[in-house]
Amino acid sequence: MKNSECTLSKETQDLLYRYFAAAANLYGVIEIGKLLKIYNSQNEPVSEEDFLSFVENMNFKGKYFCVFNQDDIYDDGSETPALEQEILTEYLYFFEFDDDSLDKYEMLKYRQIGRNFDMIRIMFVCHGNICRSPMAEFIFRDMVKKGEIADRFVIKSSATSTEEIWNGIGNPVYPPAKRELAKHGIGCDGKRAVQLKKSDYDKYDYFICMDSNNIRNTMRIFGDDKDGKVCKMMSFAGMNRDVSDPWYSGDFEQAYNDIYSGCKGLFEKFKGKA
Repeated sequence: MKNSECTLSKETQDLLYRYFAAAANLYGVIEIGKLLKIYNSQNEPVSEEDFLSFVENMNFKGKYFCVFNQDDIYDDGSETPALEQEILTEYLYFFEFDDDSLDKYEMLKYRQIGRNFDMIRIMFVCHGNICRSPMAEFIFRDMVKKGEIADRFVIKSSATSTEEIWNGIGNPVYPPAKRELAKHGIGCDGKRAVQLKKSDYDKYDYFICMDSNNIRNTMRIFGDDKDGKVCKMMSFAGMNRDVSDPWYSGDFEQAYNDIYSGCKGLFEKFKGKA
């Protein structure tokens, strides 16, 4: 149900729309209370009441972002306080519609009310994104889930090449890699190869590459690593070597063991912080 009709001028509403679009592109996910503060610091301030009315009456048709309230995000049976009483700060978010939207929604769905939305964003990288990097993605997902800290992470994987992507559609996880994960009770259904993009640099905190070639190719995509985000998987296991490549060795068990040891070190690094 919508609040009372928005009384803001068309000029102000148009400007607010542009702020929503810009923030969706810049942040991906943001509490709209923060957006109100940003807007008011740069323009003639609007009241929380008028801003809420604008949000509730917003027409999303043709827009690439959306606003979600607590009922959309949480599924724990808790009662949602009146929107007017919450004044934006805890329960309203918006995010752009892109390939990561479902993951962003899942992050919010499992987030506990009142916790700081300070996710640790990790991208595992290999050449084709059908063997080692998806194995790392799902091993680490399983690890943080069992450690009960999954709500603090965004975990993805990607390729430095397009060799496993045809007409924009990536190949699924290589069957022997999928079978090796299954041996350990880990699923990877639905995962398809995607290519790492230059724009990913600002969206993730760590780009964990499986070998030295992956690092070189990652750097070609990014151009530089000004924030020191690119690193090697086995460094988290206290080693400088590459993860064994089962594409050439055929030894998926060894690859699993290497990746598991790296993920374990990564888990230990963050478990006290998450």
